[in-house]
Amino acid sequence: MQLEGLASVMFLPLLAQAQATEAASVLPLVSHIVHVLAAVVLVGGVFYQRFVLLPIELAATEPVPTVTAARKRWAMWVGMAAFFLLASGLYSIFNVVRSYEVPKYYHPLFGIKFLLAMAVFFLSSILAGRTEAAERFRQRQSLWMTLNVLAAIGIVILAGILSGAEKQPKNAAEPAPAAVASP
Repeated sequence: MQLEGLASVMFLPLLAQAQATEAASVLPLVSHIVHVLAAVVLVGGVFYQRFVLLPIELAATEPVPTVTAARKRWAMWVGMAAFFLLASGLYSIFNVVRSYEVPKYYHPLFGIKFLLAMAVFFLSSILAGRTEAAERFRQRQSLWMTLNVLAAIGIVILAGILSGAEKQPKNAAEPAPAAVASP
């Protein structure tokens, strides 16, 4: 299949949904797409670092130039993913709080998810960094990368729970903005 054909197949449902919704409802959809894409990049990278690059580095007797180069390139992606996750996640939670009544467990679980996200941002950043602190963290990188993977798994589990939470519109007279999955 040609690239143009693949792109049209992937994005036609999204375009159809965007056209079917009001202009004000497109922003939550775009924000959600950005959030999911940034999460895929960050969580996928965390797993790749831990289960592909780390074993290569630990098996080597000298620094592996490819792993070092990958770490430097990864730092840029961590920063971009963290920015887009924070921006789209905060937009989404403010949209949910403004528009919906949520179960009592929603806010505490969101708080835990947010703290886990901060841990993933920090660990991903420090392990990709070039400072002395980064070097100290990399001395125990098996531990930190494993904790990072566990935190990322926790975030995905909490996102699923929050996404499935029953949300009731606050004012039935006003149409609520398009519902998006958890922030």
